[in-house]
Amino acid sequence: MRPGLQLEGEAKMSLERFRMKHVVTGRRAPGRVRGIAVRILLMLAVATAAMAGEAAAPPTDSRRPKKDSAATLQLELAHKLREEKLYSTAIPQFEKFIALHSKDPRYPEALFWLADCHLLLQQYDHAARYYQEFIRNYKKHKRYALALLNLGRCRLKLKSYDRAMAALLELEKLPPPAKLAGHTKFYLGQAYYRKADYVDALQCFDVVVADTEADARYRSLSLFWAADVHQRTNKFEKAVKCYLRHLKEFPGRGLAGDIQMRLGECYQRLGQYSKAAERFALAEKHPRFLVDALHNRTMSLFKTKKYAAAIQPAQQLIAKFPDSEHVGNAYLLLGRCNYELKQYAEAVKSFEKLVLRFPNAPAAEEALLRSCWCYYYLGEKHHPARMKACQSYLAKYAKSKESGEVRFLLGDVSAALGQLESAVADFKAVTEASPYYERSRLRIALTYHQLRNLPEAAAAYDDFVAGFPRNKRVDYALMQAGLIYYYLAESAEAAEKKKALYAKVEDRLEKFLKNYPTHKSAPEMLFIRGQSERLQGKIDEMAATFGQYVQIDGVAKVSSAMFWIGEFHRSKGDRARLAADAKIDQKMVPEARKLLAESVSHDDLAISAYRKSIKLAGKPANTPRARRGLAQASFAAGVARLTETGYLRGDAKNAAGQEKAERLEKLAEATAAKAGKQLDDAAAAYERVFNAAPELVTDPNTYRWAASRFRTRKEPARAIRIYKALLERWPKTETRHSVLSQLAITHTELPRPDWRASLSYNNLLLDEYAQQAKTNPAKPRKFETQAKFGKALALKQLDQYDAAAELFNEVIERRPVADELSVRSRVELGEVYFRQAEKLETAGNKRAAAKKHAQAINLFAMVGMLYEHPELPPRSLYWSGRCIAARKNLPEAVRLWHRLIEQYPESPWAGKARTELKRLGVVVENGRKAAPK
Repeated sequence: MRPGLQLEGEAKMSLERFRMKHVVTGRRAPGRVRGIAVRILLMLAVATAAMAGEAAAPPTDSRRPKKDSAATLQLELAHKLREEKLYSTAIPQFEKFIALHSKDPRYPEALFWLADCHLLLQQYDHAARYYQEFIRNYKKHKRYALALLNLGRCRLKLKSYDRAMAALLELEKLPPPAKLAGHTKFYLGQAYYRKADYVDALQCFDVVVADTEADARYRSLSLFWAADVHQRTNKFEKAVKCYLRHLKEFPGRGLAGDIQMRLGECYQRLGQYSKAAERFALAEKHPRFLVDALHNRTMSLFKTKKYAAAIQPAQQLIAKFPDSEHVGNAYLLLGRCNYELKQYAEAVKSFEKLVLRFPNAPAAEEALLRSCWCYYYLGEKHHPARMKACQSYLAKYAKSKESGEVRFLLGDVSAALGQLESAVADFKAVTEASPYYERSRLRIALTYHQLRNLPEAAAAYDDFVAGFPRNKRVDYALMQAGLIYYYLAESAEAAEKKKALYAKVEDRLEKFLKNYPTHKSAPEMLFIRGQSERLQGKIDEMAATFGQYVQIDGVAKVSSAMFWIGEFHRSKGDRARLAADAKIDQKMVPEARKLLAESVSHDDLAISAYRKSIKLAGKPANTPRARRGLAQASFAAGVARLTETGYLRGDAKNAAGQEKAERLEKLAEATAAKAGKQLDDAAAAYERVFNAAPELVTDPNTYRWAASRFRTRKEPARAIRIYKALLERWPKTETRHSVLSQLAITHTELPRPDWRASLSYNNLLLDEYAQQAKTNPAKPRKFETQAKFGKALALKQLDQYDAAAELFNEVIERRPVADELSVRSRVELGEVYFRQAEKLETAGNKRAAAKKHAQAINLFAMVGMLYEHPELPPRSLYWSGRCIAARKNLPEAVRLWHRLIEQYPESPWAGKARTELKRLGVVVENGRKAAPK
């Protein structure tokens, strides 16, 4: 070293450069570089001290104790490193000092700063050990109070709360000048808080907040923790006041995001969801709280019924944080919002994603339940999806309190799909605890009615009336029970049984008419009661009942009622004349004259009734009987002209109706066959009517029914002829779009499918829908998606693969994931991609072909997961194997075909798979794969 070099200055300069580099670059130097720098500084400091000692040794002063120069050097170096925040480097220097110089008067100071370095490095156990030694030995030291405070802090961090409180309470006992009041109270409050002693903790925090001269940081933290205590003890209004005060007094503090979150939570607990949503929106500006803020804002907006506004944060949470713990609840809230907005198709997507991603989450049960209801509201197209969702729910949550609700939905969809026996079982499985118990009891009766199991239906209606007398559908149940007992009585053979059944009819209808006299069906029930009385021979009661009936305006069966009133009066007149004859034989002439006068009055009433019956007759078949009755009554009354006229007009009517009756016979034959469930005979009879006398058929639905019956019988050609005849006769029928859709589908069911005709009808239907969208956009286009699927299918068969792929993709986007049409579209689109890949390979574009194969494999793989169907999964497995085999991965293709044969041995696709395996030389025996030949 050259003489005169001021190494101390050089050391300071080097240290300053090292520090400035850290500040400018914004990052700490690597550990190796920092170590070198520190060692250089240490060497410079030692050299500086040595040279200073050689150059001029200070004069000795006998009055002051001598200090070791090496100890001084080491302590100064330790202090310099601490001041430069190089705590881990400073610690060894302090440790060396206290190890070598325990008698040095600066020992307590070094011990304190050694503990302080450990504290700043968050090495709380070491710091606590050194602070304890300092406190134990140096109670008179000026830093004794600060050591107690820091010891309390260390013990707080080490979760030794009782010992922390002991140190802090000891600090409080010191004389006022030595107190660190704000700090002590804050940390003491922290200790009480960690021990869940919230009352004492709040007292400590309030003291710090009230001390306006206390350190602003500790006042800020104390106000925050006081608010937290109020929040934890459910004093949310006080917590809100504290949080708002903190934002007002300390706006620049780093707790703003946390406070906004906590304010939102407090407002939520207070039920002030609008304010909560505002606070959560402010908290979203802080990245640390973004996820929780989005979740809570969604929940708050949902609580305020701002469903459209709640959708945006839920979608943002799902998109940005797909792995967050709140994603499942976000899916649920998103589905709930769409559900409340009646956007059921969107809602069910969210619910199904939740169930798929988090099948065991608590929210999965509600999501699956709401999926069932979404499919319920989406209508009959989604009946299969609703059934599958209900079955999935019951398989997983059979003991849930909502299982009765799902049983009801399953029974409803089973009934809609014609699975009536299953529907009855499901309705019966609904327990009394379910809110759908009453409805299920009525549905049991309705389903038995549909099954034509009339005794069970009547008993179920009676049970419903007895069990739920205040239900608003009791009127319907009473009416149906009365009608069923009436039909059963008519068909019963035993007299006693007839009598018992008619008694039930009268009982049910009497209750109905008594309790619901203004019901729209009351007149009809009055007529049925009259008929019941007639069939029991209660002639007087019958006449009274029919007399009430004909007094009602607008009733339909006045002609029949008047006929039976006429029959009653004519029989009364006949009985009166027989009684008069008996009186004459007994020489009781005055009594006989009275009876004859009575008979004439009854004849007049009978004549009047018969005339009204003939005048108001709605059906020609009733008129001849009325005319004969009129003739008989007139003859008995001595009115010869009316007698003659009545018989002649009755005969003329019969003669005039002969030709039409013969023509109607065929239609009657068809209708009778249909009523007797001889459906094939009925369809053939209707076809004969369509050809011979089409004007007799006034309902286009008769054509549709016959055509659908021929489709069921696998006779599509006859069905097509009937559909075309329907459109020719009723070109603007309300069911035109349905018929066009059926024509398009039926052409594909021919032995040799006519794909061009199917394409033509689908195009016609889509064109009409396009025109309808311009003129009446609100009108539903029920068969549009089916038409697009049919058109895509036809284009595929006609080798127009690009157009077909575009339409299949459109169908997939429109329909729910697990919908049958969507799944079928995936299978068909996969085959289209396979055919496109074949063309690309032929053209030499192998990369594009590989991409198409990959797209096809993805589509086929989804089918097995989305839908259980006897045809689609095996078909997808077969084509997956074809795609993989085309990519030269034969082992994987063999595995897929083997799986197809194992799972679906009876499927025709299994046969195709066996052919492919045979071509590859793989023998399959008894469902097992043998070695290649």
